[in-house]
Amino acid sequence: MPFIDAHYRGLAEYWSLVALAYLHDIGKPDVDFRDGRVRGESHSILSMRIAAELGAPESLQQVIRLNDRAFSHWRKLIGKSGEWDVERWTESRRAAFVEEFAPGAVDLRLLVLFHRADNGYRRADRIDESIDPVFWFENRLVEEGLVDSLPPEAKDQRLDWKPAN
Repeated sequence: MPFIDAHYRGLAEYWSLVALAYLHDIGKPDVDFRDGRVRGESHSILSMRIAAELGAPESLQQVIRLNDRAFSHWRKLIGKSGEWDVERWTESRRAAFVEEFAPGAVDLRLLVLFHRADNGYRRADRIDESIDPVFWFENRLVEEGLVDSLPPEAKDQRLDWKPAN
């Protein structure tokens, strides 16, 4: 919540972001994790279901569902040797990303704002997509034309994003 309070207090999305902070990981205790693998549904799906049962609007449910999917797409670029390899960004992975984050499927502005808040601690000390999944995710949104621009609130000030158009 400190990140949300520090960067988003005056935004119309403030209370949605507060709700997301409380709800996005609420399903983690119910995840069946054995032998180093998740068995069954992920915490994001469980959290989305709990949020729905609590009456959260569909827009929040979709951000809960997709917040960790952004990291999952980035993680697929890490090979078995542990090295990040941009060549692993195949056409099929790109198409899956575009389909999953298509405008209309989720409020991308809200997702980007929350993704920044939830992953602020992961930010690398240098600009490098291989070690900064937030930077990678936002670059993909822009390069794929899924967003016209990124919200300035809590943007990594080292960067100067430009729309792909």
